[in-house]
Amino acid sequence: MDLPNASLRVVLNFVAGNVGAAVAESRRLVKLLRRSLDGFGSAEPAPTQVRTSDPESPENWIGLDYIHDQVVAQMEEQSKLWENADGRLRLILGVIGIVFAAVLGLLPRGTITVMTAAGPITEPQYVPFWTGSAAIAAIGCFATAGVIATVAYWPRDFNWPPAPDSLRKYLTTDPREIKLTVLDEMLTAYDQNRVWLGRKFVAFRWAFSLTAIATALLGVAVIMQILVSTRAPG
Repeated sequence: MDLPNASLRVVLNFVAGNVGAAVAESRRLVKLLRRSLDGFGSAEPAPTQVRTSDPESPENWIGLDYIHDQVVAQMEEQSKLWENADGRLRLILGVIGIVFAAVLGLLPRGTITVMTAAGPITEPQYVPFWTGSAAIAAIGCFATAGVIATVAYWPRDFNWPPAPDSLRKYLTTDPREIKLTVLDEMLTAYDQNRVWLGRKFVAFRWAFSLTAIATALLGVAVIMQILVSTRAPG
């Protein structure tokens, strides 16, 4: 007899006035409820997973996983700095190329006729000494900055191991040994990238300083050339 039927019998007996039968059905209902509760209490609890202390289990490589995650995060940040340094060096090279085109505007064009005792002669048109000197110094600074930026920017891939083809030799190696090897390669690559990254930023500072000096000299040369080429009022 299930609980719903037992409950229904108790109600019907009370309604019909059959108190004795209702009391008997109530006792049966109580017994059913007790059996149900005992059944719930005797259910076996779900087995819980117990972490073993086996050092070869990947679940126990907590420290190794933490170090790996930290190294990956640092490598990502280093990669962003690498791209930033290359972007700055490309900017320097672009500025130098544009300014060299402006320097060509200072070159004298055409000839002038000069009267001498032997008669008129034609000679190339020259720029004033200080104008030419400032322009030559600016070109020298631009050229030096360009060489520095080119050497620092020379295509060099960011070293981020492991390369897929280098993992072939580890196909039959223990997983823990593979992870330790890869982590060691990443730490070595991080140190190497840090050296090259420092060189890139030092090269950028030198190239930027020389470019700023060259721009100032070129500005002085342009101003002097304009002053020489400008007619007096009236």
